[in-house]
Amino acid sequence: MSKKTNSTRKVIITLLSFSLSVILALTGLLSVVFLSILSPRFVGKSLQKSSFGAIELPRIKEHFISYGAAGNVDEAFFTDYFEKNITAETITNDMAKSIYAIYNGSKEENNTEFSDALYNALYKYAEEMYMDVGDKEIREGIRQFANDLTALYNRYISFPYSESISPVIKKAVKLTPLAIAATALLSIAIIVVIFLSYKEKLNAFLYFASAAGGTGLMLTVFPLFILITKQAEKFTLADEAFRSFFIKVMNGFTINTIICGIVFLLISAVFYFLSFNKKSKI
Repeated sequence: MSKKTNSTRKVIITLLSFSLSVILALTGLLSVVFLSILSPRFVGKSLQKSSFGAIELPRIKEHFISYGAAGNVDEAFFTDYFEKNITAETITNDMAKSIYAIYNGSKEENNTEFSDALYNALYKYAEEMYMDVGDKEIREGIRQFANDLTALYNRYISFPYSESISPVIKKAVKLTPLAIAATALLSIAIIVVIFLSYKEKLNAFLYFASAAGGTGLMLTVFPLFILITKQAEKFTLADEAFRSFFIKVMNGFTINTIICGIVFLLISAVFYFLSFNKKSKI
């Protein structure tokens, strides 16, 4: 083989190796997106780790007390009711149901259990206040009051623009695996071409090591910078509860991306080891 032909082959294989590195990085990134942001389990766990419920609890309680004052319901009633029935964990779990509904494409529940529990507590309170709960209009008024408070609570534990977001997520969940498969097949095709281009497989292993190493650096360096400099925490959202949730989701996604990058760096190390081990035996 002439020097010119050999030189041309090296340029082509180098370009293929670089392309392989980029395509593998895309495959890895899509995989991380699918297993994190597009996974209700991951998003739900991120919500549990956040301060969402702890931030929303005093807001909801204050809103209930304010609304109750207009209906002549004493503040002590809501203080006692929240201590027994509505905690930060309760709010977080109810918000998680809202998130799962988005991913499942189902409608959010009317929260009738919450409304019924609140109605029973208000009914008992009305009895203690010597109101005529046998009167139909008073019972209907209590029911309406409970429903209004439930609607107020639902505003706090509902994901904004859920009806618009749900179809987009469902479509992404369907298409992302196809995109992963397409990039994986393209990567395999490039690997085969590089492998068959050399009789001496040592050279092919070096190209594979370089490609995997490049992918590892792409998926590690920038996400690591984002994590160390806490870029997610610099993101501004008007609602502190959702901001806390967003930070946990983004940090979790970033960590998973770094782990994916480390896996590729380990693969690169394995190929370097195989190539140098084979070279030492020659």
